[in-house]
Amino acid sequence: MRLRIYDQRRRITFVVMACMAAAYLGLGFDPGIATAGFAALILVIAMLRLLPGSRKMTEAAAVGLLIASSLPLSPLLILVLATGFAGLAYLGFYGTWLDRAGVLLRLTSQRKSWIAQPRTAVWSTLVPGAAHPDDHWSGTLIDYDHDPDDDDTLYLRFRNTEHRMDEVTMTFLDRDPGFSCRYLLERSDPTGAEDMIVSITLTDEENGCLILSEITHDTLSPGVALARWFDDSFGDELRGFAIPLAVRHYWGLATGPRPVPDPAAA
Repeated sequence: MRLRIYDQRRRITFVVMACMAAAYLGLGFDPGIATAGFAALILVIAMLRLLPGSRKMTEAAAVGLLIASSLPLSPLLILVLATGFAGLAYLGFYGTWLDRAGVLLRLTSQRKSWIAQPRTAVWSTLVPGAAHPDDHWSGTLIDYDHDPDDDDTLYLRFRNTEHRMDEVTMTFLDRDPGFSCRYLLERSDPTGAEDMIVSITLTDEENGCLILSEITHDTLSPGVALARWFDDSFGDELRGFAIPLAVRHYWGLATGPRPVPDPAAA
């Protein structure tokens, strides 16, 4: 697994700020605070490069150090307790206790982009099924089939990073060909954590096309939602295709059973 450091900017910022706060608790206003922040920056980047699969431990370790540093103890005891607090922080962030309590989160990402291409060409490149699979912007769409009983449903096959095939069901909830659409993508994950609703609106602009896109993951477990927020894994679907002008994220709280969008009601 190879991570883009830019995508990890939230995690890096969080770890650096937490370590600087821990240094302040131990040293007060001291030049050592800046040194602690720089050391944390180097360590977290090294961790992301060398052990990307363990990256969630970085924020847990930073919180553990911050909590331990708030106690009037010797530096050695602080380091020992920081390890225990880090384990507790990891369980708090990514454990399943909130899942059992029925707490669910909704995370939405919106992006505005502009590209010097006509709207019709952008539509064909962005929307699966609107053109030949080779023309899809991702470069990973292998092929697709239309559901013989439902014109709004397609079965997509993508090539993943392990060079295997991911099968995805795509259902249009709303569609104005060439201008806008909203569709549900369902993957094989039985929990529904990989499902998303995508909205795309295209507007003709001088010498180009304005793209408004929105991606929503409904009813994520808190741990999954937090990990994806730290990874900035939302809103990146257009990377390399258009120039981002603005990105906005916001949270929503959901409770109860997972809602199933009704295409007829869209």
